[in-house]
Parts: sequence; structure tokens; C-alpha cells
Amino acid sequence: MPTAAVKDVYHSIKAALDIFKSSAAATADVPSKQVLLQQAERVKADAAKIGLMCSGDTPPADQLASLAHSLQQSCVAFCSSCHSLTAAAGPTLKKALVKLAQDVVNPCLMLVKEMESSKDLKPHVAMVWDGTAAVSKAPLDNKSCLFKNLAGVMAVLKDTAREMEELQQEQQEQFGDAEPAAADGSEQQAAAAEGADDDDSECLDGYDGGRMSSIERQLLVSSLELVAAATATLKAFGRALLQGGVLLAGSEDLEGWESCLFHCRHLQRAVEDLGAAVYAPQDFEEVASASLAVFEVTELMADECPDAEAVGAEQLTSLAAQLAAAHERLQELLAQAQQEANNEGEGEQDQ
Repeated sequence: MPTAAVKDVYHSIKAALDIFKSSAAATADVPSKQVLLQQAERVKADAAKIGLMCSGDTPPADQLASLAHSLQQSCVAFCSSCHSLTAAAGPTLKKALVKLAQDVVNPCLMLVKEMESSKDLKPHVAMVWDGTAAVSKAPLDNKSCLFKNLAGVMAVLKDTAREMEELQQEQQEQFGDAEPAAADGSEQQAAAAEGADDDDSECLDGYDGGRMSSIERQLLVSSLELVAAATATLKAFGRALLQGGVLLAGSEDLEGWESCLFHCRHLQRAVEDLGAAVYAPQDFEEVASASLAVFEVTELMADECPDAEAVGAEQLTSLAAQLAAAHERLQELLAQAQQEANNEGEGEQDQ
């Protein structure tokens, strides 16, 4: 049963996070990165002391209270500094600062909760250390925080493109360039029966969508071109963001980049949808819907470029042309694919 002193410390540390929910204005005294790192080290050291002194036999009540109170002071100081940084923060940085504080403080709460349990507290101390380790890499200004988020979207786009390239390579290595031969009715029934006899667990070993048709392969290639155009646009925006000036809270420049990040997150989802849609057998409506979303979001980003001067008019024009060409090619292929599907349907009805 936790002592009254430990209970009070637990609730005080928990209340330290409530400062982010209050309407109280952040102080004008903004701490430096070095100050935040020092405070995180204090949290880390206090947690280590609790882990060392409270694992196994529980120390005397006065020593227990002293250890808990020291950790409380460290957590409160760290939260206060994070809150002070929100004074100049836009929505993205503010959210990141709240998460940073939570990642440090929440493991401390678990540690305090268990410090009288006589259990081995090393796992809880390790979680505190993991939280404090993130402080050194945390962006503490609007520009670096926005860029980190843009870089995260860029990484997803590149990973999706890589998976699509691997799919293209697999098709080439397994089947070459020749068109798949059409199977007659008996062959199709035999294949279906053979598949039904297979152990279901084999389906979980890895995806094998089989051989793509010529039009499906062409759609895959054109989808890759569209993703490449969107990625090139995002990359150019990232460079412009880094080259620009300080982004102050409430400024039009900051609002513009916040809006850009909002569109980038929609672009990420659209690219992931397109990457999933190009696997065989393709649903051409899904490919059309996802590719249109990629095109429209990227086009909107370019139209609302937060710093067109930094990107450059010539590069914006070139990126727009690359995007439009890839989209037009996809539209032509989708129309062709739909026509072929309609022709096949009419042929089956005639039979």
C-alpha cells in the first residue's frame, strides 16, 4: 500500500502534465536546448536512484519520500520548460512538445507507482531513460519540427516507391515481357481445385498475386512515375523550408507551412493507397481513385506553395509538368484498361 507521501508525489507529477491543458500563457523566458537536456538528465538520475534503492527491500519511509520528491521536482521542472517553449510554437511543434513531456513523465509515474512494491524496477527505469533519450533529438523550433514531419512523409513515399519497384522487378524476373497465356475453362477449374487443396497457412507465408497482365504492368510503371513526381515536389518544398527564415508563431509563413504539412499527410495516405492498389489482380477503380488523389493533393500543394520564391518559378513549372505528364499517362492507361475489361465482359456474355 503506497504511503501518503508517495501518493502525493504521484498525483503531483501527474498534475505537471495538466499545464498543457490549461489556458495559462507560457512564460516568455524560453529555455535553451542545453537547459532541457540538463533537466532530462536530472529526471534520468533520479529515476536511477529509485531503481537502485527500491528494487528488493523497500527503504525507510523518510528516504522513500525524499527519493520520490526529488523525481517530482525534476519532472515538474521539465514540464515547465516544455510548456515555456509552446509560447512561440505553432500547432505541430506544440503537439510535439506535449508528446515529449508525456514520454518523459508517464514512465516516471509508473516508476513511482511501483517503488514500494519490492519488485525489480529496472524495466521501469529503462522506460524513463528511453523517454529522456528522445530529448536530444527533439526539434524545439517550428522550422525544424515541420521539417522533421515532412521528412517522415518523404520516408513513407520513398518506402512505397521502393516496394513498387520491387514488385516490378519480381514480375520481370519471374515472367519476362511476354503476355500471359489465357487458360481455357478446364485449366481454370483445375487450378482452382488445386488452390483449394493447398494448406491455408501457405497463403500467409507471403503475398503472391501471380502474373500481371501487360496493362497492369504499365499501370504499375506509370504509378511509379506519379509517385516520383509527388516525391520530387515534396523534396523541393523541404529544401525551401530549410532555406527560409525563422517561422514565428502567428505569422502567415508559419500558417502556410502548417497547411503544407496538412496536405502532405493526405498525400502520404494517397500514395500508400496507390501502392496497395497496383498489386495484382488490380482493381482499376481503386488505382484510378488513389492516383487521382495523389495528383490532386500534389497539385494543391504546388498551388499553395508557402515559399514559391525559395522553390523557384522555373522549378515549380517543371515539377507541375512532370506531375501532369505522369497523371495524363495514367489516365490513358486506365481508359485502355477499362475498355479491355468491357470487351472481355462482352466476350464472356456472347459465349
